[in-house]
Amino acid sequence: MMKFIAMLGLIFHLVLMQLVVFAQPVDDAAITRLITEFKKDVRGPYQAIRWFCPDGRVLPPQERCNQPGAIQHALPKNIVQKIAEERGIWLGQILAGTPAEAFLDAEHLFSRAKQYQIEQYLTRIDDGWILRRARYYRGAIQAEDEAAWSAQFLSKQLADTQMIAEQFFLLRQWAKDLPQESRGNRWDNIRALSLVLGDSIPAFMDLRIKLHGQPESGDVQRVKDFRNQHRDKLKPNLLIFLNDLIADLEIAFRPADLKLLNSYLPRLAPDSPIALQIQKIMQYSNLSDSLRNTLPFINDVSELLLRIRQTLPAIPRTTTRFQMLNLSITMERMLFQSAINFQTKHLAQEIALMHALAKAAAGCGYLEMWEWDAIRNRLAASPEIKFMTLGEFQSLSEDARRVLEWSVGMIRTHYLSDVNTFAGFEPLSHGFIDDRVRGSILLPLGNSVAKLRESAAKAAGVSNAVLGISNAGQMQGLNPGYAMGELVVVQGSPDGIEFSPKKIYVIERPPADLTPVAGIATVSEGNLVSHVQLLARNLGVPNAVLSAQNLQDLLPFSGQTVFYA
Repeated sequence: MMKFIAMLGLIFHLVLMQLVVFAQPVDDAAITRLITEFKKDVRGPYQAIRWFCPDGRVLPPQERCNQPGAIQHALPKNIVQKIAEERGIWLGQILAGTPAEAFLDAEHLFSRAKQYQIEQYLTRIDDGWILRRARYYRGAIQAEDEAAWSAQFLSKQLADTQMIAEQFFLLRQWAKDLPQESRGNRWDNIRALSLVLGDSIPAFMDLRIKLHGQPESGDVQRVKDFRNQHRDKLKPNLLIFLNDLIADLEIAFRPADLKLLNSYLPRLAPDSPIALQIQKIMQYSNLSDSLRNTLPFINDVSELLLRIRQTLPAIPRTTTRFQMLNLSITMERMLFQSAINFQTKHLAQEIALMHALAKAAAGCGYLEMWEWDAIRNRLAASPEIKFMTLGEFQSLSEDARRVLEWSVGMIRTHYLSDVNTFAGFEPLSHGFIDDRVRGSILLPLGNSVAKLRESAAKAAGVSNAVLGISNAGQMQGLNPGYAMGELVVVQGSPDGIEFSPKKIYVIERPPADLTPVAGIATVSEGNLVSHVQLLARNLGVPNAVLSAQNLQDLLPFSGQTVFYA
């Protein structure tokens, strides 16, 4: 009897403790602990599989709704529901059955839809994140139901012409991330795999930086060489990741089949701006693959992207609007591939490339149309131009920088608030905006703008004075600002260094997650959309790029207090 009473007491104590915990507000620290638990839990953030009936009933899996339209999926844990209700943070979202207006969350600047995108990013780069084990929880998420819901949601938004006009950027971003049948983004996988490999294999870090910043077709062989060189030292799972990365790279750099564009024409009027541009691009399918990595092809694809955006609201049928939005996403990926493979031969070509990519940025929604209309003529220059005054060139390179800043700013403006919310309990969220930029045509645009700014500085004879070292002109400021503090010059890997907000760091490559510092300069990355620059901008840290020789020359000054501007 006493044993039975003791058992009842223990059960009562456990229940009481759960009630006490459940009654307390869930702060960021508590969510962080929950995330750790969810990663280990075979059900993750879910408690059970249930039938969700059209009349609102929720039934166990062995029962039936006896109504058409019932769906089956996981039910979130009570604590997950509490976090959503109290803090507006949605973890482990399941789309099927979610009211479209609730997911849109227009009242809170579309926060819930954006959180879904951030969670998809975390799932991709952190081995499933809170679904690490729950990915194998049978029946938790039904892929067919998720894709069907996504199609209905996007179609509903695309039926609203005002929504297209006011929120084209977000609509297009949602179309990228919401599940659709038979579609995936190869470059998302490439960046995620290279991130994991770089974190696990220090020797792979340079290749990771290359793939994240300046990918090119030759990287396929570089990764193969790395695999062959380190094969005997790698754990089996890392070797699998390397093989997967090579397979994805080979597919990513494989020329697209332009003849597939023909399937979009039946729904368009033959003389419509989009149809005419599709027909023009299809002419390249009869030419060699190398001709797709040329300025004419890049410009034609950019023009198609712009025409899709300009004419989308005027297309009468919602299904056609949906098709054109997906075509826009497909063409951006095709343009990304062509732009990173194209090598400019002279400055006039670089200007023309920048102009085409800026046009594409407008077509993809990274620029407002009024911004593009205001600056497009100032960016234009013939690829055969022979002469330009220094003042004209400086003005053009500055306008190009503005276009890039505005485009990156579009992503930051829409997502930074929700990224900061997630970062309060999951620091990996800070990489979301960086990943968003690198997965878009803003990456090759950033590389082009960097070359133009470097050429403008050289033409103007601009020089730097840095502690009296030679070749200081090779240093280039990226994020404006000034700081005073101890100079720390780091040779080799910065991993394991405890960064201080009172010190200025000169390093060969940036750490995966930059914490607040007084200032930073790196050798390996140097343009306005580089990994470290996006992190520095988020933290308000002055940042510059320098040469490897500059770093060596600064070693004697390590430990001294310097002024950095």
